[in-house]
Amino acid sequence: MSIKEEEVLELTWSMTGVSQGYDQCQDNPLARATRNLFSTSGQPFKRLTKCFFQDPSECIRWFGVFVHSAGDRILFFPGYSKLHDHLVGYMGENPWKEASMDVDHISLEKDRLSWHFTNKNSTEHVGSISTHRISDTALYWFSLSVLDSSSLRAVRENTVITAPIPSSDVDRRVSVFTESREDAVFQLLCLNRDHSLPSKPMFLHFSVLVGLPGFCIPQNTIMGLPANGVFSNEVAESIESHPVRIHRIQLSESIELMIIVSAHHGNLEKEFVFSGVCPG
Repeated sequence: MSIKEEEVLELTWSMTGVSQGYDQCQDNPLARATRNLFSTSGQPFKRLTKCFFQDPSECIRWFGVFVHSAGDRILFFPGYSKLHDHLVGYMGENPWKEASMDVDHISLEKDRLSWHFTNKNSTEHVGSISTHRISDTALYWFSLSVLDSSSLRAVRENTVITAPIPSSDVDRRVSVFTESREDAVFQLLCLNRDHSLPSKPMFLHFSVLVGLPGFCIPQNTIMGLPANGVFSNEVAESIESHPVRIHRIQLSESIELMIIVSAHHGNLEKEFVFSGVCPG
């Protein structure tokens, strides 16, 4: 029996102007996004980009990490303040799915027609939720509604990744990680600051679209708002005239993301609510 020698790799990513201290817990979104590369199979990816949210109090928080995988999927690792181990889904007001699983990330298939929830070790997938094409060059992927900005993880000055790696493969894995971030621009999301916040209760809403670089959409498009459904109520504003802030992220040469950020009056019944087109 052969014994593989391992080394413990520790990478620290640093950022100024954020909360002091170290985030050493390996459920941080950067550690989760690199787990398959560093801790498990050594599976490479093409590109990785970090995405942050500046809340109304000016605190910088994780929105999440986007990855363009080697298999041409697009993955999103949400910036939870803590991991969640239960998933409940509805189609309108009708129960759709319920599963006990740690929702580590969501995966957009390479044909861009559907996406699903994936657990920590990528051994369990739940759902097949359709995307919605809005033009020849762009589609609506998903929306994420967040109960409160504190539900998103605060970014610390130092975020640590720790992983055991076979000694013979350290250089390759570190090279993949380094190349995936070359010339990357990390996006800071925020609300439209030219308008006042809605009255409380209030929740945050992020609509995520995918397309070719430079794609266009109708102005002020807010998609997937969980209005007056199982997970929310009392949503009062007209979304056609609702103030938004639009951000673009160049994930790779062929993939651009658009994230539309808004805040809405209403009660959100869960800490995180993912929305999309009716499941297939």
